[in-house]
Amino acid sequence: MEVDSEDIQLLSMTMTDLRSDQLENQLLRHVDSLNKPLVNPRLRSSFEQLRAEHPRRFAELCKVHLSFITDVPADFLEDETACSGPRLAGHPDGLANKSTTSLTRWLAIGLLSRPAGLHRPPDDAAQLWQAESLLSLLSRQLQAGQPREGLFRKAGSLLRQRQIRDCLREGRLLDSADLSCHDTAGALKNCLADLPEPLLTSRLLPYFQRLAAPPPLLDQPLAAARQLRGLRLLMQLLPARRRCLLARLLCLLHSLSADPESRMCPESLGTVLGPALLYPPVCGWDAALVCARAVGLNSAAARLVELGPALLEIPESLGVDAARALDRLRLGRNPGADEVCLSLRFADCPRFPDPAGFTRAQLADLYTAVHCLPESGRKRRLLRRFNRCNGGLAKPSRPRT
Repeated sequence: MEVDSEDIQLLSMTMTDLRSDQLENQLLRHVDSLNKPLVNPRLRSSFEQLRAEHPRRFAELCKVHLSFITDVPADFLEDETACSGPRLAGHPDGLANKSTTSLTRWLAIGLLSRPAGLHRPPDDAAQLWQAESLLSLLSRQLQAGQPREGLFRKAGSLLRQRQIRDCLREGRLLDSADLSCHDTAGALKNCLADLPEPLLTSRLLPYFQRLAAPPPLLDQPLAAARQLRGLRLLMQLLPARRRCLLARLLCLLHSLSADPESRMCPESLGTVLGPALLYPPVCGWDAALVCARAVGLNSAAARLVELGPALLEIPESLGVDAARALDRLRLGRNPGADEVCLSLRFADCPRFPDPAGFTRAQLADLYTAVHCLPESGRKRRLLRRFNRCNGGLAKPSRPRT
C-alpha cells in the first residue's frame, strides 16, 4: 500500500488538531478549577471562623495562595501587619483570648499594636466614615431615580461638595434635598483621594496595580483566570472595613457601567476613578513616573470595575485549606507552627523518571543554599521551617549519582 505525501500531511494535521483539542480541554478544566467559587456553607463558615479567631494564620494562608499567582517577596509573606487585633505573648496564635481582661486588652492595643503600624490615626477612620456615608447617600439618590448621565465624570457644584464634606466632618445631618448625585459623586471621589492611607492600603496597593493590569492576548483565558483569582485573594487580605467599602463601591460602579443611561463604560470610570483607587499616596510618588504609568493604572481600575461583584467570591481551594487549618488548630496539632497545609500543587504529574530522587536532590540544594546565608533571624526561621517540614531531619540526604 502506497501512501503519498498529501496523505502524510493530512494525517499530521489531524494529529496536531487532536493534540491542540486535548491541550485546550485541559486548559479549560484548569481555568474552571481556578475560578470555582466557594459555595459549601460548612466550608464558608469555617473560612469566616478562621478569619475571626486566627487572623494571622488566615493572612498566611491567603499570602501563600497568592504566591502561586504572582511573585511575592519573603518579607511580604512574613509581614504580620495585615492581621488585626491585639497580640499577646504566650498565646498560640499571638492573639488575646476571650478571657483577657479589658485592661490587658487596652494595654495590648495601645502599646503592642502601635509599633507594628496597626494603629490607624483618627483622621483615617473619620475619612473612611465619610466615604461610607457618601456612598450610602449616592446609592439612595440613584435608587430615587436621579439622572445619572456622566456620573463621576461631570464635576457638579464645587460649593455644594465642600458643604457636604464640612457637614460630615462636623457630624451634622445632611440636607440632601438640594443635592444632586453628581455633587455626591464628586465629594466621594475627593474623599477617597484624600484618604491618609490608600483604600487598598500601602502594603497591598502594588499587588492590586500589578494583578489588575489587563491580561496579555497570548493565553488570555488562563491569564484572565489567574488574574481573577489573585484579585480575589487580595480582597480577602484587606482589612474588614476597607474590604466592605471597596466591595460596595465596585458593585455600584459595575451596575453603573451596565446602565446605558449613565453613558459611562468601565474604561471611562477607570479613567476618572483610577487616581483615587490605584495611584500611590501623594507623599510617596514621583510625578513623572505616575504620569508615565497613568494609562496602565487607569486600565487596571477599569478592570476592577469590569469584574465588580466577581471579586467578592472566595476561591474554593482557599476555603478547603481554611477548613483544614481550622481543624488542625482545634485538634492542637502544632498550633504555633509556621507551615501552612495546602491542597494546591505546582505540578499534577511527574515529568522525571525518578521524581522522588529528583525531589531529594532539589531539597539538598535548597538546604545548602539556606545554610550559605549570613547568620540572621530570618535564616534561623527558614532552617526551623525546613527541618519541621522535612520530618525533623537535620539535613536531607542527596541521592548518589
